[in-house]
Amino acid sequence: MSYHRINVNINELINGAPTLVLDADAASGAGTITVKSIIGAADKKILLFRQPGSELAEIGSINGSPSGNTITLLSNLTESHPAGTTVYIISFNQVRFYHSATEVDANVSDLTLTALAAAQDIDPTQIVNFYNDAVQTSGYYYFRFSDSVNTVNDRYSDAIPWGAKEGKFARNQVGYLLDYVSKKLDHNWDERFSRDTALDEINECLSYIQGKLKRWSRYLVSNYSLGQTARGSFEFTLPSDIYDATSNRSILQIRIGGMIDPLTWLDEKEFDQVISGVKMSPLRTQAVATDVTLDVDNSYDFDDDGTLHIYTAGTLDEITYTGATRSATAGQFTGVPATGDGAIGATHAVDTLVWQDEVESMPKYWTIKNGKVYIYPLPDETWENKNVEIDCTREATQVDSESDTIDTNRYDMCKHWLLWQGKTYWKNNGKVDVKDDDFLIFNDILKSAIRTTTSGQKFKMTPKINQISYRTRRRYPFNVE
Repeated sequence: MSYHRINVNINELINGAPTLVLDADAASGAGTITVKSIIGAADKKILLFRQPGSELAEIGSINGSPSGNTITLLSNLTESHPAGTTVYIISFNQVRFYHSATEVDANVSDLTLTALAAAQDIDPTQIVNFYNDAVQTSGYYYFRFSDSVNTVNDRYSDAIPWGAKEGKFARNQVGYLLDYVSKKLDHNWDERFSRDTALDEINECLSYIQGKLKRWSRYLVSNYSLGQTARGSFEFTLPSDIYDATSNRSILQIRIGGMIDPLTWLDEKEFDQVISGVKMSPLRTQAVATDVTLDVDNSYDFDDDGTLHIYTAGTLDEITYTGATRSATAGQFTGVPATGDGAIGATHAVDTLVWQDEVESMPKYWTIKNGKVYIYPLPDETWENKNVEIDCTREATQVDSESDTIDTNRYDMCKHWLLWQGKTYWKNNGKVDVKDDDFLIFNDILKSAIRTTTSGQKFKMTPKINQISYRTRRRYPFNVE
């Protein structure tokens, strides 16, 4: 009979797990143990005696609260463990296996999953636990750890294709790197350098690589829509995965609707000069017809009397007032007509912007402040309901599991980075050696990748001779008509 084997590496159970240390020998058949410190120990906690893979490793659990430095076990020990033995406080003592005909995110919905068997007790003497399935011939497998003492289940694993070769990963997958590094350095993952730490190091490596070149072509996203223009609105939130949300370095261009030319970038100071004289503040309370006052957050800078503009659903509401109560948090405009010219003509929601002396026209300029894009002039009727699209550089995708793919052109860079860090943790007592062969190879590959990468874009550059910059600077005032 043929079967398909689903492997589960239980080493991850001890990654970051609290530990106890036996203060006295624990004989086979003993129902209690004595430890140097009971920090982390509590009723129903699961214990792993020795490291996974040890032929004398076993799993037990605590029965009741510790007394002094003595811990009572729910079941007597099977093996003997000498003083000084490390006891891990782990979260699970079983593993469950599942099958689904289609690939799904089981942690979002597990309705398509079918349990292959009852929960299987973890065998701590084997680093790789497994289940042999002789029924399924296609689809996807999943597993998750389980705590039978407290009746708690872990998250599901990533999908494992039925036809996947056991223990094999593509060369650009995290699992391949972890296996390669462990074998190359002839060292098992432990508390000094765990698999979780290795994942963190891969993410550090990806961040380091991306920081060396802002516009890697691999991370370029074209025609990303920030939303649509609306009258009275000039603020758009940047994508959450943009590499740099504080400057224009990650943005190639911004376009609106059918514009032939993109908007012009202005730094924050230049943009503030463009909108100097424009007053705005969000409504503090809802405004409705017949109201004779208008409440805003900050009424400073507005004229003592005059006209205010509020845009709702693409319609301009012109409202007059004769007085202003000044406040940075509770401003109010008074003398608003109850009816007729200058009266509030529609219902305006809280936080809708109230404007004065703004310009409506075709937007020309953009800047970035606090992770948001701002455009000006405000879009008028002709330019409302248009897509605001950007070409930008996103962040490298972070990894959190062995099945994840390394998101960089030269994934072998991460392999040498991880080898370098493995030697730092395991052989150099945490001391970083920047002359290490693998770190030098990493840097050489990185320089080559930077040198050969093309973005497919043209960037105009002005030469500098004798440190003289020939960059043309804009002169105020800007044209916003």
